[in-house]
Amino acid sequence: MMHRLDPGMTSPLLQLRNLRVSYDAPLRNGVAVGGLDLEVERGETLALVGESGCGKSTTALSVLGLLPAHTEISGQILFDGGDLVGMAPERLRALRGRQIGMIFQEPMTSLNPVYTIGRQIAEVLHEHTDISAAAARRRVLELLEQVGIPDPAHRIDAYPHELSGGQRQRAMIAMAIALRPRLLIADEPTTALDSTTQMQILELIDGLRRELGMSVLLISHDLPLVRAWSDRVVVMHHGQKMETLKSRDLFEAGRHPYTRGLISASIRLSDERHYTTSRLAEVRAHRAANDEFRFELHTPPGRIAATASAPDLPGPDAAGPDASAALDVRDLTVRYPGADRPAVDGVSFTLARNQTLGLVGESGSGKSSLSRAIMRLIPGVTGEISLLGKDLAGAQGAGLRQARRHIQMVFQDPYASLNPRQTVGDILGNPLKLHGIAERGERVRQMLDRVGLPASSVDRYPHEFSGGQRQRIGIARALILQPDVLICDEPVSALDVSIQAQILNLLADIRAEFGLSMLFISHDLAVVQYVSDKVMVMQRGKIVDTGDHTTIWRSPRHPYTKALIAAVN
Repeated sequence: MMHRLDPGMTSPLLQLRNLRVSYDAPLRNGVAVGGLDLEVERGETLALVGESGCGKSTTALSVLGLLPAHTEISGQILFDGGDLVGMAPERLRALRGRQIGMIFQEPMTSLNPVYTIGRQIAEVLHEHTDISAAAARRRVLELLEQVGIPDPAHRIDAYPHELSGGQRQRAMIAMAIALRPRLLIADEPTTALDSTTQMQILELIDGLRRELGMSVLLISHDLPLVRAWSDRVVVMHHGQKMETLKSRDLFEAGRHPYTRGLISASIRLSDERHYTTSRLAEVRAHRAANDEFRFELHTPPGRIAATASAPDLPGPDAAGPDASAALDVRDLTVRYPGADRPAVDGVSFTLARNQTLGLVGESGSGKSSLSRAIMRLIPGVTGEISLLGKDLAGAQGAGLRQARRHIQMVFQDPYASLNPRQTVGDILGNPLKLHGIAERGERVRQMLDRVGLPASSVDRYPHEFSGGQRQRIGIARALILQPDVLICDEPVSALDVSIQAQILNLLADIRAEFGLSMLFISHDLAVVQYVSDKVMVMQRGKIVDTGDHTTIWRSPRHPYTKALIAAVN
């Protein structure tokens, strides 16, 4: 955990005074940041928290002068006493990288896919210094070793797609600290990473902060993470500061209604909450006549589904398929060409009817490969898959198409999995059309209503919706055929806590309403604890631990399960 530096009595390194940012571009009209004041002391980590769209990333991009065209910015951004607002572009470029570094949220989209990691890190050195090519390569190797990437001499010539998610994030950190900046901005640096990798990345950032004497501006929607890894926290909503707190007091001393709402919507493993006994609170904001917001904490009513009674999860040597199960998988193996080991290695499990089975594991453990193998979306798969007592692994053509009416999937990134050129009406209507189902318009309207979207959504495109709304569209698409089994692959990993609560409540409701069986994949142990009846732990392609939603956390058997739990406690 964090070892804090004493900022001392000197002036803050970064000060924002009445910062206002307005977008004047299609679909982005309006105020993104409205009169924000904050200070980052020398040597401290200040966290910005709030819902998606509240202005956190806009604030970070404002400091670096990376806002898009047609943006109006006013107020002051004082870095070591100098105002960055209106600074000449060449002076601002000189500050980026050398004085201010940034870790972007998604390294796979931030890194150039056609250049090696070493070349991209070296580019920062060449941009700001007269270093030779040989010296730059030596410095890059030092940086890769410093951020903990294994075998730097080999990885320096690797491309982004050849690294795991955690390794790509480490490469981004190496790039950000290459010139020992005084301020490091970390924009959601651990989103979609598993708990052990999260802890490693945050320990790395905190260690570099102390080693290099940096200040850190940490942007996150993860409140337990913020509490553990920052000194102070600024809570934002709709571009404005709600309150500033010492991070250690976040869960106890937050006074603003919005802060209290975020805390109530947040799930922690130690809370031991479960969908069969409690609903998650949702934060609702209402704009008052004076253009200020009024907040209320709302716990929606809903049906509570009973925990399914199911046998223990079988091992690889269990006898034949269970015809009474919703999904029965035996000795499933996935091999990718050129890989030194299987991505999924002899996995066997049973998903009972009306049961939610959670699956956790670190990045690269094989979770997504397993889900895609079950859905018959990837080649190189061997083993048995039984869906409602019928062979799914061997189904072909019309038989496979018919089987897919009974098993559907909610993907991690709804924006990437929704066709940007189709309206929501087409996205939901096409599966019905493919399977020859009549009265499609009415079915689409009913499903939109069921997932909490207005009927007018049918004529709109995915880019016109928020992240939480897009995930509701993805859920609606998966449910439109009324399947028996739903596979959810990290469905809430990139959502802030209040939207996450809404989606988890929705999933609990539809499971009860439709009698669904769910395979729920996530790296977030608290979310898996809340939503699951039974849990499997996956490491290096194998299931290493199983148990019900209570005992697996209280009495973990495998060392890897214990390590996952220790990373979040």
